[in-house]
Amino acid sequence: MPTLLGIVADKWISAKWVYALCHLVGAGTLFMAAEVTTPGAMFMVILLNSLAYMPTLGLINTISYYRLKDAGMDIVTDFPPIRIWGTIGLHYGDVGSELRRL
Repeated sequence: MPTLLGIVADKWISAKWVYALCHLVGAGTLFMAAEVTTPGAMFMVILLNSLAYMPTLGLINTISYYRLKDAGMDIVTDFPPIRIWGTIGLHYGDVGSELRRL
């Protein structure tokens, strides 16, 4: 599924719209999950959610590369620090919120 949506995003539709559509479908499946009462149905809903979410991992890189090029930045030198510091910031915020509970 991620490969097929990547081809669609590259050729026919802007990656940002495919990204938004994937997240909207994922949100819909999570709303459906709140109403599910059987394990089999829950498995199917979460499977659909995963199928909607997985393409977004590659699409966000495509969108990031486009934005960096648009800003006149070099992808090879500027993208890795952004990616690394974004991950560090995410974990720092998570640890900070956990320590606040103590």
